[in-house]
Amino acid sequence: ILDLIRPSNDASINIFGLSNRDKTSREKLTYLPEKFDLKREVSGWQYLNLVFSMYYQKLDKDLVLALCQQLDLDSGRLGDKTADYSKGMRQKLGLISCFMLDKPLIILDEPLAGLDPKARYLFKQLLLKERNNNRTIFYSTHMLADAEEICDQFGILHQGEMKFVGTPAACIETYGGKTLEEAYMKCISVG
Repeated sequence: ILDLIRPSNDASINIFGLSNRDKTSREKLTYLPEKFDLKREVSGWQYLNLVFSMYYQKLDKDLVLALCQQLDLDSGRLGDKTADYSKGMRQKLGLISCFMLDKPLIILDEPLAGLDPKARYLFKQLLLKERNNNRTIFYSTHMLADAEEICDQFGILHQGEMKFVGTPAACIETYGGKTLEEAYMKCISVG
């Protein structure tokens, strides 16, 4: 999607009508990779300031504090060096950096990795709230129960091929599973 790896075939991806190979296509999105790590010597505030400046925006402290509350990150720790953060705290900081920019597309790779049960619940509540903000959140996960719970649309990518695209409920109905995990297993087993 971000044109970091070019496919060898003639596949193409458009982001809001622009080819993903056009750098300007990324102006309307934010991205959090699965292996999110940051410079250990910067504070949370310094990192967030850097992210805002990369998008030519001024840091909105009130928005950051609201997101800290929504994701259960102690905002008092934003002044600390990120080297002192747990994996879950760094993940929350990365999520805050994506949601604070108010972009119409957010791409998240395994966003629940490293989050404790309370933070997982709060993150899912944030995603459900974002449905009303005309925003697309595209995320990859191996946690099918989470996808079943919160996704409007869902796809199964198996061995480089899209095997299914639709709602989680439609996948369950199509493949006759009791859960999305059962439907997934039936889907990838089909010739």
